[in-house]
Amino acid sequence: PKNAIFIGDFNTGSVQGAGSAHWYNELNYEFAKKGLLNCADRQEWVSTFFRGSNSWLDDHCFATDDLKVISFGIGNRDYWKQYSDHCPIIVDFDL
Repeated sequence: PKNAIFIGDFNTGSVQGAGSAHWYNELNYEFAKKGLLNCADRQEWVSTFFRGSNSWLDDHCFATDDLKVISFGIGNRDYWKQYSDHCPIIVDFDL
């Protein structure tokens, strides 16, 4: 595909050693076969989902390599917790 973006809660972490990292590796592999790359480019170290005192990284953004990522970030938990149990992923693309 061209100009495709998939972003959301994939219920899988990408941090080395995470319990669901093997699911992320499979997800990443399947997206890569279709030409979609993780927009975080190994910057995913902040949790995006919170439940009680636990937190996980389970939200991701994948896009076709024809879309150049200018910046990638994850919203601040202290601010976003009043709205959701997830923090938003914020990606700027050079369109």
